[in-house]
Amino acid sequence: MNNDEDKTKPRLLKDKEKKGVVEACIQKIHPCKTYHDLNRNERVRLDLLFQPLRQDLEEVRLVPERYEEFKEIIADQFLHSHVNAGEMVGITCAQSIGERQTQMTLNTFHSAGLAVQTVLSGVPRFMELLNATKEPKFSSTKFKLVDPSLTIHKSPENNNEGPVQIGRIRDLVQHHLVELNVNDVMEQWEVFLVPPDEMWYDSFEIIYGDRFRDLDKGIRLRLDPFKLFHYRLRLDEMARYLENRFDDIICVHSPQHMHQIDIFVDTSLLSPPTTDTEMISAENYEAFFLERIQLPKIGETVLCGIHGVRDYVVQKDSDGCFWVITQGNNFAEIMGMEWIDPTTICSNNMWDIYKVMGIEATREFLIDELKRVISSDGTFIHPNHLTLLVDIMTHQGVIISVSRYGMKKEQTSPLAKASFEECLDHFLTAGFLGDQENIVGVSASIICGKRSQIGTGLCKLLFDPNPTKSNSISVI
Repeated sequence: MNNDEDKTKPRLLKDKEKKGVVEACIQKIHPCKTYHDLNRNERVRLDLLFQPLRQDLEEVRLVPERYEEFKEIIADQFLHSHVNAGEMVGITCAQSIGERQTQMTLNTFHSAGLAVQTVLSGVPRFMELLNATKEPKFSSTKFKLVDPSLTIHKSPENNNEGPVQIGRIRDLVQHHLVELNVNDVMEQWEVFLVPPDEMWYDSFEIIYGDRFRDLDKGIRLRLDPFKLFHYRLRLDEMARYLENRFDDIICVHSPQHMHQIDIFVDTSLLSPPTTDTEMISAENYEAFFLERIQLPKIGETVLCGIHGVRDYVVQKDSDGCFWVITQGNNFAEIMGMEWIDPTTICSNNMWDIYKVMGIEATREFLIDELKRVISSDGTFIHPNHLTLLVDIMTHQGVIISVSRYGMKKEQTSPLAKASFEECLDHFLTAGFLGDQENIVGVSASIICGKRSQIGTGLCKLLFDPNPTKSNSISVI
């Protein structure tokens, strides 16, 4: 009784049944062979071909008595999904992607004013990918941290844990990520020609010495307390770093809560001008030096961070994991940080990925990014169309843009180049260099009125004037 009930209830497929579905598909393309009769290269190719099918079968729930019917349907659909020899798959790919791009153009006009969203998705981002832009308008890197505790599991007790976890992330990242110079953290500055006397000078003198007492001129910096806290910057570390960069200054820093640094500058080597000018005289030459020369050099001094990274934000995904997303990019240096999980790092600049990880990683990135951009509004486009486009861009081992510059790298025929853009320029260049046109490509064949090697034109049929008894036709 229990066995009869089990046959009518849907259940997951067993491993043997999954294997049977794959074997049925193989029989459609190799009727006289099984999987084990194939050579090693054929088995590797079929494993890659059926990998998506195996993943989909993991989630199939089926009534056992319908298994044979299900297997035949899958095998028939697999056979019908094969592309015929000579099929113009590029035209189908262009139609599929072009329809979505047209709709994206309309959506871009409707979202006027949303500058960030327009750059990150839609037609501008799509054109950046096709043109293989080396400097995208918005460059960023996203990654997770190596600390496994920075994950919030969904439960009513953890609803208020987000701010706490973000604070822990900022404690871990600190000032090691964002590139900051003195101007970035400075609120106000002031040049003094008479030595000030702050109440915390005596305490500083006890700890660090009284060398600053010998100098009487300098610059006072008032720093932004929010940025000091946000990036976990310490005044004593900033003061020591500036002193190591400049030989003629001594920094006196206040307690952390007062966010102030007095920079005493040695002006003993300065001499007054022999003649006064409109901007500088014997009375103001020291103030001029401090304000116009010394202050800009101090302000441009980089205190911390990775070059190119301007800021970062922390976001939580649907699984409760926190991601750090940078504004600005330096993929190689970010990947070298010890507190970053290198298996999760990803840049939105294809050239950074290509230089660090190679062409295969770039190919995977382009497929995922094009899928995200084109399907950003929830619509569907077949992954094979995107894969075909990306394979054209990466099949030579380097990134080739879908433009006239990419066609120059592919060494295509002169007529093919002229049929795309800059027709007269390509004809003049081909004539000057004596390029040869073999009229093999599709564009060249159409221009010259020759049958293209596509579809039924892929093969040539010749009539046999002396047919055999079976009246056969030779196929060449």
